Amino acid sequence: MYNKRWAAIILLSAILGVPSVVAQPVEVVIIRISDDSPDSSDEGAVLFLEEIWIDGQWQDIEPIIEGGVREDGVLKAKGTDAILLTYHIRNGFQPTEATPSFKDIEKIEFELIMANDYRVEVGSNIQINRLGDAVFLPVFQAEHNITDGSNQSFLRFEYGLPLIAELMFATLSIAPRIATPNGDGIYDQVYIYFSLSGAVEVEREVWIYSLDGRRVRRLGGGREGDSSYIWSWSGRDDANRLCPPGLYVCRIRLKTQFGEQQISRTIGLAY
Repeated sequence: MYNKRWAAIILLSAILGVPSVVAQPVEVVIIRISDDSPDSSDEGAVLFLEEIWIDGQWQDIEPIIEGGVREDGVLKAKGTDAILLTYHIRNGFQPTEATPSFKDIEKIEFELIMANDYRVEVGSNIQINRLGDAVFLPVFQAEHNITDGSNQSFLRFEYGLPLIAELMFATLSIAPRIATPNGDGIYDQVYIYFSLSGAVEVEREVWIYSLDGRRVRRLGGGREGDSSYIWSWSGRDDANRLCPPGLYVCRIRLKTQFGEQQISRTIGLAY
């Protein structure tokens, strides 16, 4: 067991977010450790120790280790090399009274002791794109290009499902933010721009809501390219009646294999 007194304590809650619907439990978690300056010839990432905790209990789940070079009892990743730590939660989980099955797991935490120029990313069996490839999201990154081990750190993070918007690198913008539908041809409607760059199958529903939560209008169509969409709203409801002036909410509901999530922006209406 390591001595935490000689490790610089960095307790970072790296919760990646949880979508509203989860299709399946986490069965496999992959931690990828790499050199944060792969083009440099200096010392890269150094891994001294790893541990996994489930629902507050230490678990003896040995990861499958790929990549890296073992020297003097530590693992090193330099240049374009990467260390992959693959934890098979379903097969290795040891049931407890509080958590009788891996399907009942509520919290998965990892502890790492790292040094030098490291970058830590995490993925899982349900953190994949439509091609079935793992999608890794960053958790930790070393400051500066340290090579002498002086930044040896104890890193702890909790794994949770990523937000759908993170996996898709989704963006939503509206212009102008205030519509003035008075027929003068100036700002008579707002344009809603949505784009994504991740390889994730997604269904979209676009609604305009009043501030009290009432659905005002559903916007259809909108596809502009393979990964970009544009809709317009002229301040009218589904019955084509002009809505009262005030603030409204544009809400895009995203559905993917990871579950559902909503992204919202406000729109002003004045005339």
